[in-house]
Amino acid sequence: MKLRYLFHKKLFDLIAPFYQLFFHSQLRTYRKYLKLYKHKLGLSPGAKILDLGCGTGAFGLAFQELGFEVIGIDSSHRMLQKANNNYLSVINVDLLTPYFPFESNSFDLVIGANVIHGFQLKEREIIYQEAARLTKKYVLFHDYSNKRNIFVSIIEWIEHGDYFNFIRQVPEDFYKIFKNVVILPNSESYSAWYLCSIS
Repeated sequence: MKLRYLFHKKLFDLIAPFYQLFFHSQLRTYRKYLKLYKHKLGLSPGAKILDLGCGTGAFGLAFQELGFEVIGIDSSHRMLQKANNNYLSVINVDLLTPYFPFESNSFDLVIGANVIHGFQLKEREIIYQEAARLTKKYVLFHDYSNKRNIFVSIIEWIEHGDYFNFIRQVPEDFYKIFKNVVILPNSESYSAWYLCSIS
C-alpha cells in the first residue's frame, strides 16, 4: 500500500501542471452545480469547509467565492502549490493518515472532488472515517457515478487508481461509515455529487 501511495504522490506531483490546464473549466462546472444544490448543504455565511485532496483547488475555490472559509489539504506538494497560486489556503496532509490535524466537528462541511475513486476500498474507509469525524453534519463528494465513460476509463487506467472497483461499489461503500447518502445528479452522466450525512 505504501509503495502504491508513494507512486501516486509522485505521479500527481508530475501531472499537476496538466491538471492546472483544466482548472477554469472545473471551476465553471462546480459553480454551476453549486447554484443548483447550495440550498441542500445548510451552510451559514462564513461556514468553515475542508477540501480533501484539493488538487489545484477548483472545488474549494467555488465555495470560497460564495464567502465560505475553505482550507484545502493534499499530499502532493505540486498540487498544493497550484492551489495556493489559485488563492486557496492549503496544508500538506497525507490523506491516509488515521488522524488529520483538526479537532472533531471543526468543519461545517467536508468536500472532495475526483479524489476518492483513486484509493482502494480500505483506504477510502480511512478517508470517510476522518471526514465523518471532522464534519458537523455533511460530507460532499463530487466523483464518478456507476456509468462508464471510455475517455475516463483510459485516463484512470493510466493513473492506476481504483476507479473500476469504485464505480461498481458506489454508492454502497459510503454506507459503511455514513448514515445516509443522497445522490445529486449532474449533466455529466458519468459523475455525480454524493451528499453523505453522519446523522
